[in-house]
Amino acid sequence: MRASDGILRRVRHAYERGRILRALRTSAMVLPMVLASFGGCGRPATSMTIGVVLAALASLLVWRGGIAGRAVWPGLVAGLAALVVPLVACKMLESYGIGGALPLAACVVGGLGSGLIVTRFAMRERDERALFVLVGGGTAALAGALGCLGAGFGGVVAMTAGLLVVAPFALRGAVRP
Repeated sequence: MRASDGILRRVRHAYERGRILRALRTSAMVLPMVLASFGGCGRPATSMTIGVVLAALASLLVWRGGIAGRAVWPGLVAGLAALVVPLVACKMLESYGIGGALPLAACVVGGLGSGLIVTRFAMRERDERALFVLVGGGTAALAGALGCLGAGFGGVVAMTAGLLVVAPFALRGAVRP
């Protein structure tokens, strides 16, 4: 074994350790999201399950890297819109004694905001934009589901519908002749 082989092995180990640490730092953003969802949804077991899936998926994708890994952070940022809007709106509506379909509308607005954020980031990508939109949108949908759980399954569907209305616009201009 040559000395250069030992150096290369140490460099490779440091590189992989850095990738794993970056993945763990990214997935650590999921914990505050899950804790925030406890304040609005009343379904802590479901929030924790979604949080575990989201954190594991984020860690794996960031560790693997590439376009999918780059889409995770924008997806988490976009998911904040779909998480926060329904939580804040539902608390405000609850304080005024208003219910009905308005929480679902808040979920749609959160989903639209998430879609706009994913689209904004995706437009910067030149290659594999569809994969970026898929991963970023999926990450945003999982994060947003944490906020829309308070409106039930219909809230999650409403948020996803809002996201799906806007996100395909990111694919415009992605196909090259």
